[in-house]
Formats: sequence, C-alpha cells, structure tokens
Amino acid sequence: MKKLIAAFCVCLMTTLAFAQNQKTPLVLTTAFTDSLTRQIQRIAPPDLSISKLVYTSTISADGILIKPLIIRQIGGGTIAENDFVVALRSLIIAAPAWKPALDTDTGKAVEDKVSFTIELDKKEIKIKQNK
Repeated sequence: MKKLIAAFCVCLMTTLAFAQNQKTPLVLTTAFTDSLTRQIQRIAPPDLSISKLVYTSTISADGILIKPLIIRQIGGGTIAENDFVVALRSLIIAAPAWKPALDTDTGKAVEDKVSFTIELDKKEIKIKQNK
C-alpha cells in the first residue's frame, strides 16, 4: 500500500511539473487588418502577381508581432514584387497590435505563436488568422 501511495505521489508531482498552461486564443484585430489593407493598397505594384502570402510569427504579451516570417508565397518573382514583400514585412511589424493570448490560470497576457494569410486580388485584399 505504501508503494502504491508513493508511486501515485510521484506520478502526481511529475504531471504537475510538466503540465501545460491553457491559453485563450489570440485574436486578429480590425485595426490591424484595416491598417494593413490600406498600406498594401498604397504600396502594391500595379502588375502584382503575388496572390497569397502566409506568415508565421510570435505575438508578444503586448499584442505586437515579433519577427513575422513568410512560410508560403504564391506568385511573384520580379524585383518590384520582392521590394513589395520587404516593405510589407516592415508594415506588418509597425501595424496596430493584436489581442494577445491570455493564460487561463492567471488571466495575464502571454506570448504565443500565430499564423495568418494575406490574399491579394486585383479587387480585394483579405487578411485572416489561420487556425
């Protein structure tokens, strides 16, 4: 019986030591999408052939994107389009904050990973958070 209790205590302590905190999901804000859409319309080259950009990044506890990286690009290849992508990254970093993830135990904002897509069409720009 003592061995069983000791084994149970060891299992319990191990579980508590390695337990993951639960987080509420972070949220893409309207301010971010509206600001970025206006900036894209302003800087996009007229003959843009990029149809989609997928980014991954860390969101700080303040809701700021840290080091957004392209994980997928569909289309593009000209010098003007490469310059557009470089300028877009700077605009993404400077764009308004996201709503950060919250630790469900403490209720405090925490750093988290995010993926989002920018779809570029001649008529419309769509920015959406990936799941």
